[in-house]
Amino acid sequence: MVHMMRMAFPLLIVVSGCSEFNFSSANGANGPVPNIRVQPLTLAYGERATGEEEVQVFTVINVGSEALHLSAVEVSSGLAFDVLTDLEGVSLLKDESMEVEVRFRPMVSYENLGQLLVVSDDPDESEVPVDLTGRGITPELEIDPPFYDFGDALIPCAEDVSVALRNVGREPLEIL
Repeated sequence: MVHMMRMAFPLLIVVSGCSEFNFSSANGANGPVPNIRVQPLTLAYGERATGEEEVQVFTVINVGSEALHLSAVEVSSGLAFDVLTDLEGVSLLKDESMEVEVRFRPMVSYENLGQLLVVSDDPDESEVPVDLTGRGITPELEIDPPFYDFGDALIPCAEDVSVALRNVGREPLEIL
């Protein structure tokens, strides 16, 4: 008669998977880290007459566990936008926030698109972009007919021509 011996073997099951989501903590691989959050990520100013200005704000928040050091907030594009708040050398402790003022002052009549960058020592987001939009509006003179040929007129002889002047812009037009 043959005897069978029963043996127990440990069973190791390895399960792996992938995900679209990255989970992070305020503590990085090397310990506590700063973590920047900027709200909102877009400032939309709407329409402003040329020469007028509007100021809006966004907020920079440190949601990390160590101090967040801000080195700059700079307009990377858009000549009609100015940052009014100086953040160079500012530090935000855990859960601290600061408002940043941005001015829109259009000088010409067209869509103004811009972007500014908030620069910090956040290890995974050292630059956070904030999109900027606004439209400058102005008066715009239309002359009809747009040109007139007087031909060979002798001086001091005069010739009269009627022209129509119309404001086709979006702001009042003053003719002096």
